[in-house]
Amino acid sequence: MSPNAEEIERLISPERLTSYMTETKSHPPSALELYYGNQEVSGAVFGDLSRLEVMLRNVAHQTLSAHAAQIGASGPRYTNSAFFPGRPGRRSVQNIADARNRATSGRRTEKEGRVIAELTFGFWRFLCVRPYLTTLWVPTLSSAFPNHPVGNAREVRSDVESRMDRLHFLRNRVAHHEPIHRRSIARDQAAIADLARWISADGHLWIHGRSSVTDVLSQRP
Repeated sequence: MSPNAEEIERLISPERLTSYMTETKSHPPSALELYYGNQEVSGAVFGDLSRLEVMLRNVAHQTLSAHAAQIGASGPRYTNSAFFPGRPGRRSVQNIADARNRATSGRRTEKEGRVIAELTFGFWRFLCVRPYLTTLWVPTLSSAFPNHPVGNAREVRSDVESRMDRLHFLRNRVAHHEPIHRRSIARDQAAIADLARWISADGHLWIHGRSSVTDVLSQRP
């Protein structure tokens, strides 16, 4: 038995279906098919983004922690507010405080790995902003991307930020079940590939080898 299309439209809501109806010239069955296709592409994209996020946060944490140890900073790197100056730093410090609270909910012992896992994709994206160039990127963070074709900290930061900005927006769209059927998924995939390749050739192979985006795109309405 197939569900009633009008009831499904009500459950999804006409507002959420607006872009799909526009794309299919107000043909409900086609709009629903496009909605399903959007879900499938979003799921495939989210898989690639998830693997990239794990890579990014771990190499960033490893790089920054090594730098903190080198300069003699005590305690976990994220507890040292000197790494997060100015207005962007206030956002980062608050993000870290929130992550520490989530990581220790239920009075669990704080562990660095738990805190890092609780930091959002947005946290890592905003570590790429220009005000962090001299405090983070020049002394250490650019080295987390050893395969960048130029290697100059200024250009590394700029190139990483441009891709992270694109992917941060994409991740929010996917996470909130928003339409991405009008986006250039090819450009999104290129941004993922660039970041992964700059971090590690094996990391790039890991993401690309497990990706289902191309297969799903070939089957969407």
